[in-house]
Amino acid sequence: AMAVSEDAAKLNQVSSELVAASRVSPEDLAVVANNFATVYGNCINHSMQLAGATKDSELQSEVIIQLKNCQSASNKLLSLSKLCVADPTTPHLKNNLTMSARSLTDSINNLLNACTSSVPGQKECDNAIRNLETLNNSLQDPSVPVSNENFFDCIESVVDNQRILEDNLKQLPTLAKANDRKVFASSIDEINDSLTALSHAAAQTAYLVGVSDPNSTAATPGIVDPDLYTAAHTAISAAVEKLTQPDLTQQEVLAAATQIAQHTSKLCNACKAASQKCDNPVAKRHFVQCAKDVPTAQLSLSRASRLWHQ
Repeated sequence: AMAVSEDAAKLNQVSSELVAASRVSPEDLAVVANNFATVYGNCINHSMQLAGATKDSELQSEVIIQLKNCQSASNKLLSLSKLCVADPTTPHLKNNLTMSARSLTDSINNLLNACTSSVPGQKECDNAIRNLETLNNSLQDPSVPVSNENFFDCIESVVDNQRILEDNLKQLPTLAKANDRKVFASSIDEINDSLTALSHAAAQTAYLVGVSDPNSTAATPGIVDPDLYTAAHTAISAAVEKLTQPDLTQQEVLAAATQIAQHTSKLCNACKAASQKCDNPVAKRHFVQCAKDVPTAQLSLSRASRLWHQ
């Protein structure tokens, strides 16, 4: 478990380095990506060894699930890093890259939670430290929005979460001395949440100040909403991953299929709308074709899913 914990800390650190390198040059990214691959391999190997050494079948299954989540998050982070270094000026790529690094941190935390049974409070402290390391990325380059909050919403968030942070920091020594482990762990979680909210508010405020500068150039809205496509991709991927599990109930299969149908419908409508707005004939045909391909692929998936779970 100690080896897994050390590997996870290194993986989280190198994922932050990956995000930073994607803003510099392809050469820097290549060096960090190779290091990422090495650290990731070590983390997977040690986690598999731990899963193989335990006789708890439930723990083994949970570790395998979290390893798959780490693999998916790592692949997405590497892919987005490559896209971002090739086109560093595209705002939604930067935002997606930061969100991907955050997703990997969450996956790492879940993996460690499954692999370790440490002293109460230890897990929460480690999770908070890894979370702060990841949040540093959004503060280093606040050139894209991290939320829909306006300036006054951000100020209100800072005031509220600063109070929560102060209250929990004040009571932390008392809780530690009283050996109230459950409340201590809960307090650490609240500190983690408030620091996350403060970081997001700071990054959003910095972005708003920047775009409000008289010398800044107003952005031109695109014909597609990248956030809609990102949200649909995330939701569909999660549902498909769920469907690959062999022990699902009929209700769970139906819920996953419904989630896929809802988001594919949104994608179809978005592609149709984009084709109507698009002046480029090649892009217009591409959007029209996508609007046809998406429901076809969804129908094939639904059929395969029914056969899988029969």
